[in-house]
Parts: sequence; C-alpha cells; structure tokens
Amino acid sequence: MVEERESVVCLYCGQLRPWSRTHIIPRALGGDLTSRTNCQECNWRTGVLDQALAERAITSLSRVARTPKTGFTVALGGDAFFESPEGVVCELRVRNEMSPEVLPQVHARPSTDTGKTELATTAGTSDGLIALLDFVEEAIESDTLRSLHIKSGPAKAGPDPRLVLHRPSVPAGFVRVQNPGDEELLFDALERGWHEVCRAHREQLEEGSLRGVAHERPRVDVTMSLSLDDEYRAVARIAFDYLASRIGSEPLRGDDFAPLRNYILGDVQHPPRNPRPGEVFYDPRFVRRLDTGGLRTDGHCILVCRVGPEVVGIVTLYSRSSFFVRLAKTQTNLDLPMAHEFSLDREGNRQLTIQEIAQLIDEGGLPPL
Repeated sequence: MVEERESVVCLYCGQLRPWSRTHIIPRALGGDLTSRTNCQECNWRTGVLDQALAERAITSLSRVARTPKTGFTVALGGDAFFESPEGVVCELRVRNEMSPEVLPQVHARPSTDTGKTELATTAGTSDGLIALLDFVEEAIESDTLRSLHIKSGPAKAGPDPRLVLHRPSVPAGFVRVQNPGDEELLFDALERGWHEVCRAHREQLEEGSLRGVAHERPRVDVTMSLSLDDEYRAVARIAFDYLASRIGSEPLRGDDFAPLRNYILGDVQHPPRNPRPGEVFYDPRFVRRLDTGGLRTDGHCILVCRVGPEVVGIVTLYSRSSFFVRLAKTQTNLDLPMAHEFSLDREGNRQLTIQEIAQLIDEGGLPPL
C-alpha cells in the first residue's frame, strides 16, 4: 500500500510539495526521531551529507566503535586490509565495536614451488565461502566474470589480483589489482581452475574438514577519504532540522536563516571551493568542532538556545564528538532553549526538561561566539 502524503512548504526550498520523512539524527547513526518539514528533493540533497557523516568523517570511527554488536549492523567506510602470517593481504570490513570481518575472496598467487598461478580462497565464515563459490561459478557460466568492476591499488592491498565479494547477501563483487592488466591473470586462472577449487571446497564443507585459523589482535590497515565540509554541513543540518521539528518550519523560512539554508544545501561556499593540493576545503562560517566542552550524554544530544541576538546549537555525537553551530542572528521570537537526547541504536529518544537543559549548559558551558 502506497502512503498518501500531504504537501508541506519545505524548510529548504520554500516550495509546496509532498513531505518526505526526515531523520533528525541520521538513521545510519542510530537516530529514530523523524519530522515532516522537508520535501523529497531537498531530502535527497541533504541525504548525501548524512552518508558522509556516517562513512567519510572522523565521527564515522566513533560510529563503528560505539554501535553495539547487538544493534543494527554498521561498517567503516573505505578499504581495510590485514596481512596473514602467510603473507596474504586479505580484504576486511570493520564492523560494530571495531570487530574485523574477513570478506569472501579469491587471490591469484604464484606457487612457491612451481611458480605457476594458484587460486587461494579466504572467507570469514562457511556461509561466506559458499556465497563466494556460487558467485564465481555463476559469473563464469553466465560469461559476466570479465565485466566486474575493477579497483586499482592502494599499495597496502598487496600484489595479488583478487576477486572480493563485498556484499555476500546480495551478492556483489569487485576485482582489485595493482597494475593494469593484472586482472587478466586472475580471470584466466579462475576460468581454468575454479571448477576444481569448487569441487574440493564443497567436499570439505560436506565432510566438515574445512578448518579456519584465528589470529590474535590482527593489525588492520584502513584507508578512508574524509570530507570535512560535508561533515560540518551534516551537523548544521541536524541542528536546523531539529529546531524545525520542534517549532515548525514557518519561523525558519525568513531571510535570517537563508545563509544557513544555502550553506547546508551547498548553494554557496565561502571561501570558494578551490583548495591547493594537500589542503582540505571547508566553510568555517557556521560550524566548528569543540576540543573541550560539549554535552554530557551517553549517546547523541542536541541543544539549541539563544546567546544574545544569535541562535546557536551544540551537537554531540557518540558522547565525544561535539560541534558548535551558529544558526542565525534573528529577532524572531523562538521558544528556546530546547534539547533532546538520542540512543545509539534506534531504540529511543527523549526531550529534556528545562532543568536538565540548565544542567547541561552548566556542566558543559557554551563556547564563546
């Protein structure tokens, strides 16, 4: 059944359009409080910021470290590798509570005895191995093996060309190489020898003779791309959408809040987006990270209040990453202060009382403007 949605005047574009559900704290960070103040198109535009906050930000490290294994499944963005004692560099996924998960994969490696190319399979679980066997077998039979997406590098991935199943449940895979043309070595070896590899592994699985090897405290190398400007815009979006969820969007659609709206949507950058090589771009006008202070909480917390003529906010994520947000200078009468606490695993949120807000401010303090 399709949900029929009423139209709202969107907080961002000001157009009368059907509303789209907005998560105040991104769902990927465990948020469960939603509002109906934004249209679908503007939610799509701000959704990429939430993804950056979850996968391409310093905060994403706290997301993976603090989300319990009993909660929803999360994974660190970027690439992660682990070198086994045998010298095989394996692809990993770093999940809840920083637990490494070996992805199902097959490497083409030169034999130490004959020098011929051999196939070496690795998987974290027997289910992962079965998914890998089925996936490669199907790719060969359907003649789609050589159309898989190919990734090049990084150097820490090691020299072996390999096929990696990065979503075993779907399934979906890619090929990683160090040099152009290395994929042909892998494809030829798979087409020539995969049938025999499948037969041997399926026999071992049936007999229960396949054994894994555990490694104590493995060293994991992680490569991530960080997007500082998107992270800060995402934090501003959280504070602004939270304010709108509490008082409605009408008081926030005036010119006083236009610079913040344009900043969140990426319509205006200051300074212009032309960093020199080695520099990281970000717009410093609205958000800054707090080295000290912040809100004392076991999860996420948002506070919005007035300091003189300015409406400001503090957003604390995972109890340790805190940001100061300048929303607007305005004379508009807003019902402030307000604050909200959120769990880390989509299991609840609550509005704080004025007494609890006063305690938050007293304990953490407001940073200077």
